Amino acid sequence: MTLTLPAIAASREALFLVSGAAKRDVLRRIFGLDDSATIVASTADFPAANVRARCGVTWLVDEDAYGNS
Repeated sequence: MTLTLPAIAASREALFLVSGAAKRDVLRRIFGLDDSATIVASTADFPAANVRARCGVTWLVDEDAYGNS
C-alpha cells in the first residue's frame, strides 16, 4: 500500500515506530538534533519530516535509535 502526504494528512493520527541504532542519524536530522547539519531536514530527503495529521504525529523511538545524547 502506498499513501501520499495529503492522504496521511487527512488521517486522524500518524504513528512512527523507529527501532535500531541504524536509524539514529536520520532521526536526529529529522528533529534538527544533528549539530553538523546546516539545514534541518524537511525536504524530500526525509519525507517523514513532512508528515502531518489532523490530531498529531506520534513517534515511538527505542533507546538504540534515540541514542545517549
